[in-house]
Amino acid sequence: FFPSQPDDPDAGPPIGIFFRGEGGIASEKMRAYELGYRTHPIDALLFDFAAYYNDYDDLRSVDLGTLEPRIDGPTPYVANPLRTDNSMTADAHGIEMAAEWQLAKKRGRLRAAYTYSSLDIDVREGGLLDGPASESVPPTHQGYIWSSLNLSPVLQLDAIMRYVGEINAPAWTAGPQYNPYLPDRNIDSYFELDLRLAWRLTPRVELDINGQNLLAAHHAEFVDFFIDTRPSETQ
Repeated sequence: FFPSQPDDPDAGPPIGIFFRGEGGIASEKMRAYELGYRTHPIDALLFDFAAYYNDYDDLRSVDLGTLEPRIDGPTPYVANPLRTDNSMTADAHGIEMAAEWQLAKKRGRLRAAYTYSSLDIDVREGGLLDGPASESVPPTHQGYIWSSLNLSPVLQLDAIMRYVGEINAPAWTAGPQYNPYLPDRNIDSYFELDLRLAWRLTPRVELDINGQNLLAAHHAEFVDFFIDTRPSETQ
């Protein structure tokens, strides 16, 4: 239920959300096109490039039904039935680039990667308008730098610096009277650092200590774009 606000004279009655399954749901369809190239300009250096385009059809959606006033209980409310359907299409495209450098004398390697992705969602007539709000679920820009160093024949240090771009999602609302109950769907960009120190005791036994997300006490990574629940943050 979206509750009403007693102190707001313009607020309507509570709205109850009901889901109704449909027997005619079709399978989602995707046509994927990919192109990649990998090269070793020298033995110690590797470059990798890939591009893709995905075409989606008959994506699962939830469509709005007809509002139904209900007065057969202690509290009058408006029932809002939602039904499952295949009313969304989408296309996604992006690129992925990576490089790796092997250090001399087996001292380790350095790796870097970058990803760009874009998603465009269209909703057929009658579909729930929350679909386009999901377009920014994947961050547009992501990347990392990974340093793996052999400090000695038995000691190894890994450091990974990660970047995830921001998510700016248009919020879908049921009306201004319900806005205070809806979470913020925007997620800020962030940098994070992971560290790992490993000690190889024998060829079969290794001890390691790991630290993850060391640059901040917590950060948001994901927000539910359909059921408006309060998001948690990764520590």
